[in-house]
Amino acid sequence: MPVRRHPQIPAFALALMLVALAACSAPGGGARSEDARPVRSAGPLTTVAPSDEAPRTGEVPAELLDEILADAIRRTGLPESELVVARAEETTWPDGALGCPEPGQVYTQALVDGYRVVLEAAGDRLDYRATSSGSFRLCEDGGRPAG
Repeated sequence: MPVRRHPQIPAFALALMLVALAACSAPGGGARSEDARPVRSAGPLTTVAPSDEAPRTGEVPAELLDEILADAIRRTGLPESELVVARAEETTWPDGALGCPEPGQVYTQALVDGYRVVLEAAGDRLDYRATSSGSFRLCEDGGRPAG
């Protein structure tokens, strides 16, 4: 009876598979830096849970959260003491639109590491989307960028 052999896997493909497996086995899907940026403590802000889930906070770098809060203050005219962080979390967006595509725009079709920050402001929800490099935008209900 003849011996059946499996085709050999090229060394490059094998190396690529090993790298992919190693990346998937790291916590959070990738290696974390030991010198991660500090995060802003809740401080004077009150963290409350949206009605459907528990709050997730502490993952957004302090500098980025400060910039988002400054934008919310500018947009709403409210003092920081009246803004509530309902959600502040690290996430990976499916593409460059950050889950908030603008009609007629073309976005990178690659995963984008970033953050989502949801603020409560006088009964309104402000849904901010950010990249890990620090650029952010306010996303209106329905997934459209705010003007």
